[in-house]
Amino acid sequence: MSYVMILCSGYMSPEYAMEGIFSFKSDVYAFGVLLLEIISGRRNNSDWSLNLLGHAWELWKQGYALDLLDPTLREAFIEDEALRCIHVGLLCVEECAADRPNISEIIPMLTSSDIATSPLPRKPAFYRGRKLVEEYSFSTDNETHSVNGLTISNIALSSPPTCVKPQVPLFLRPPIYSTKLCDLKKWHDWAKGVAFSIGSTFVHSDNGPDSSILCRELKWLMEDAVEDHSLDDERVKMRVDIEELYCLWKQRVQERRPFQYVVGCEHWRDLVLSVQEGVLIPRPETELIVDFVSDVLSENGDLKRGVWADLGTGSGALAIGIGGVLGSGGGRVIATDLSPVAVAVAAYNVQRYCLQEKIELREGSWFEPLKDMEGKLAGLVSNPPYIPSKDISGLQAEVGRHEPRVALDGGIDGMHALLHLCDGAALMLKPGGFFTFETNGEQQCRALVDYMENNTSGSFSNLEIRADLAGIQRFVIGFHR
Repeated sequence: MSYVMILCSGYMSPEYAMEGIFSFKSDVYAFGVLLLEIISGRRNNSDWSLNLLGHAWELWKQGYALDLLDPTLREAFIEDEALRCIHVGLLCVEECAADRPNISEIIPMLTSSDIATSPLPRKPAFYRGRKLVEEYSFSTDNETHSVNGLTISNIALSSPPTCVKPQVPLFLRPPIYSTKLCDLKKWHDWAKGVAFSIGSTFVHSDNGPDSSILCRELKWLMEDAVEDHSLDDERVKMRVDIEELYCLWKQRVQERRPFQYVVGCEHWRDLVLSVQEGVLIPRPETELIVDFVSDVLSENGDLKRGVWADLGTGSGALAIGIGGVLGSGGGRVIATDLSPVAVAVAAYNVQRYCLQEKIELREGSWFEPLKDMEGKLAGLVSNPPYIPSKDISGLQAEVGRHEPRVALDGGIDGMHALLHLCDGAALMLKPGGFFTFETNGEQQCRALVDYMENNTSGSFSNLEIRADLAGIQRFVIGFHR
């Protein structure tokens, strides 16, 4: 008896493509590819920068697994069932054949209501997409080659850059993991011990968090990571694997990674905003800018119907706050940022609060994306970089090591961006338009007012310096004549 195998390259397991080794696990691999194709409605050789497997893996890692769904299914699907199929599909296409489930295990996994007890998928084979992994060195062009009599074509060793996709905050991720209660308690005891061991070391070092703050953050991390209800008396559902919890807490304490980046969000005013590396974490004092705008709008209906700009929007905090204050009238906000990461995160936050019709995101430096708005803006707000360059190295480790320097460093005296904003405001605001800028403190506030009074040809009126919640002179506000 002889056997003839006919396999398409998109369904070939890596061990067969590379070494000619075929087993029942090769069938499992092909089934996993097919399952992901059915879920997504796309072929494995679809024209993405990653192939289907790589695309599915990236979405899974970032908590966006349901984005893989075929659009025609999105109006009629059961979330748990869809996640289960994606989970099983990724298990089936793991690179190591021994890590893939047996054929007899697949059906129970697909029909079980509790996929959380199944193994977690690892990075799939052929992860790099339409190019096979580089170490196999099949081709450096689009020639056709043969491996063990099978044809592999259209292999490329480069791919276009992928779009920036913001990370999903921990508390919004689906609880697809589970762990034993005893293992969770073991982790918590370890994490608490690490927090207590810090004492006031960070406080003395750079005014960082002490043990009490770290313990409070640990409580919040538990609330975000653990589902409210138990699977049974011995296991709990979780939004992150227990191993990753160890990694996250090590990052928080040993690397001084900001807690907001660890959990992926920051509570600001009445909002919960997504934040991640590359995006400045919004501060409580900046909330006052929204209050200043609210006070002005309550006295001037024309400004409430106009176009406002938030320059250097970061997470979109100010734009969303002002968008809420503008209400259902005709007013809208244009938010700009130089960073594509910040623009992506801000867009995610805008969408979460259903303000897409009210807030427009534009990528670019300061006023460059606003050339069509010269002399038309009703209002202008910004929390720009204002820390003098020489002071960056002395900042708290959570800030200086991790937050984007471009959002912190204001040049030699910290005034570079602030002066640029003053000059631009004189051109962009319409008569009677309002502005407010955040600064590093009283010295910068006074310097800014002096500059506006003496170097902008009398463009501004009613200039005031306002204090923040701690009583520090922090903001300059005023109107365009």
